[in-house]
Amino acid sequence: MALSIMHISDLHLETVPESFCPGVMESLSRSAPLLRDQRPDFIVCTGDLTSHGSARRGNLALAREWLDALGIPYLTLPGNHDQGANRRRGRDYPETEFYEDVPFAETNFGRVFQQDVLVTRDLGPVTVVAVAVRDGDPDGAVERLDAALAATRGPVIVCGHYPVVRVRDEGVLATFGFAESIPATAPVLAQCMRRHDNVVLYLCGHVHASTKRPISDRLVQLTGGGLGPGPSVFRMLQVNAAGLDWTTHFGGGPLDFWMSREAGLSVLPEYHLGHPEERVGHISF
Repeated sequence: MALSIMHISDLHLETVPESFCPGVMESLSRSAPLLRDQRPDFIVCTGDLTSHGSARRGNLALAREWLDALGIPYLTLPGNHDQGANRRRGRDYPETEFYEDVPFAETNFGRVFQQDVLVTRDLGPVTVVAVAVRDGDPDGAVERLDAALAATRGPVIVCGHYPVVRVRDEGVLATFGFAESIPATAPVLAQCMRRHDNVVLYLCGHVHASTKRPISDRLVQLTGGGLGPGPSVFRMLQVNAAGLDWTTHFGGGPLDFWMSREAGLSVLPEYHLGHPEERVGHISF
């Protein structure tokens, strides 16, 4: 049985006129037909569906409508803009990363998407597990992930929002990753995945770049771009019983990194879009 999985991340949807990412809704409008044209069997969206969803539930409802309108089965999870990751950033950025000091099910994301902190999908040749984490793990997500992985048989793809290892060794992405959001929880999450030999891939977002990094000698971390604000890319994974191949495709938005653009920085396109060996690859099962 062959299966195609699309990985998208960091849509940053917001109501027009946009305040956080001007022009993002037009970018997403151009991206939608490109996604449909790929005809994936399943979509994984690794968070930051919105820019203000942690504070404004209506934006998450719009994000759900946007995903539903694609007409393709999907699984998603919250990013720091959909569900604030820690109290400090919630205080510093109340409009974009508001921290909801309530159980997961009572957060804006939990109410709109009506899903648990951990969701598992058996897709035939592979099992996909989505996990939502906040720093300090108040929802017990990592413990539940550990138990769920122990019960799986065959290859597993784990999906989260935050990278658990550094995505670049230089430039802004050398420090922009998990440390500002889940500094205590990311190492625990990485250790959990390393314990289970059948976890072959970790899909995540947050950094608005298309990168590949090893978590262990058998486990790969792939970050998606920023489909809405840029770099507007998405991944396609072709999966069968023997393994998977991934390719990287352009979306309908900007192809540079939004933080660098705002800062007036100029860097090589490969820094954010990924080097050739990061844009395509293969994992054997």
